[in-house]
Amino acid sequence: MKRFFHLLRWTLARSKKSMWVIGASFTGFLLFLMGMVVIGIKDVAEYQHVVRQMTNLAIAIFILFLLISPSFLMANYRKRQGALAFLALPASSAEKYVVRFLLVTVFWGIALCAGFLCFDLIQYLIAHLSVGGQAQMGTFAYLLSGSDTTPIQAQGPFAATLAAWLLFFWFQSLYALGGTFFRRFQWIVVSVILVTVFIFVFSWLSGGGVRSFMQWILGNNIHPEGFFTVVSMVLALLIMLNYWLSYRLFRRTQLIQNRWVNW
Repeated sequence: MKRFFHLLRWTLARSKKSMWVIGASFTGFLLFLMGMVVIGIKDVAEYQHVVRQMTNLAIAIFILFLLISPSFLMANYRKRQGALAFLALPASSAEKYVVRFLLVTVFWGIALCAGFLCFDLIQYLIAHLSVGGQAQMGTFAYLLSGSDTTPIQAQGPFAATLAAWLLFFWFQSLYALGGTFFRRFQWIVVSVILVTVFIFVFSWLSGGGVRSFMQWILGNNIHPEGFFTVVSMVLALLIMLNYWLSYRLFRRTQLIQNRWVNW
């Protein structure tokens, strides 16, 4: 455990620049978009509406970021010096994999939240000038007060809610697998593959696939709770399989390999 935390501290120390870039870029991006919208706005209600819309946008970007971030598991292999230093660390492959996963998901996510907080504070100060000196509640205050920016609460059976969450983590595991299988442009390649698959699935659904599937469920008297329970179990197995394959690919990564795939 001591070795693991030493590896984590070493990784965070070498990743400070990337975390600053992520946070600052997110802050600048949100401020740029908001600046394009609020020019000329003097009405308090209109400004408040813009702030809420920016909060919704930030939440959507954060969720998307968490989804694709595992594809950057091997981003430190792009430069030979960094890769050599990482491989030379006295830690097991499992410890290195977990640390890299925590970095690109949890700690990069924290950097994104910090950038969001900076944006919130800056827009709160700007409100004094843009809406006649009447400062508005910050975006985090909207979230805590239960406004329409609060994430949608789960509705329906527990099994359906669990299946929805597992579906998200399954997609995340696909990006983790793609991040260790492909050597270049990982998240772009995985996204293109997923979009292509979705096009075929959507074509099947549009052709009456949903109707046939629902008729099969109703014809066999399958209870929705039981159906979503089975779906959750299958997704959980697929998530474990994807991460196991991703770890296996991570272990066999070679430094000298000028290929598009890690094989």
